[in-house]
Amino acid sequence: MCGGVRPLGYISGPKPGSAIIDKKTAPIIKEIFTLCLDGNRPYEIANKMNLKYGKVPPRKLRNKKLKGGGKSFSENYIRTVILNPFYCGYVYATLANPNSLQVEYQLYNGKHKGIITVEEWQKAVNLLKSYKTTGHNYPQIRDTGKYLLKGVLRCDCKSFMSAASTGKVDDNGEKYRYY
Repeated sequence: MCGGVRPLGYISGPKPGSAIIDKKTAPIIKEIFTLCLDGNRPYEIANKMNLKYGKVPPRKLRNKKLKGGGKSFSENYIRTVILNPFYCGYVYATLANPNSLQVEYQLYNGKHKGIITVEEWQKAVNLLKSYKTTGHNYPQIRDTGKYLLKGVLRCDCKSFMSAASTGKVDDNGEKYRYY
């Protein structure tokens, strides 16, 4: 690995550029993939992870300092984890946006051990790609922590209800937000 902080589930190994599985946070990654392979969509996984763990744990650096973490699990975070081939033992050179479903990259065998198998990763990525929908006009809700019932409430027509937030200005000119 060419520098940077190791992804959640890994810590820096004894040699520069190496990574070893973190026994404390690797089960979180395994659980994300298990939930995905069980048919849960990213927002459902994020909701379950927020209920169970509360926040994304920080990652441990070689010097034992902590970095990142502290935010709620989000739909985008779950997508990023699922799309990351590092978790099955690969490293990659990105040719496009790594958070896109149309990511293009060249995979290389890493020297680290994968938390999941290559087959599990490929199945999870294929499931994620199958959820992609075509254009719509309603706003996307990315912060699952604010909308606890996202993906749960349905209207009479069996469609999921959506939530949105907007800002308004009251009579005194003060801004406020409502959901």
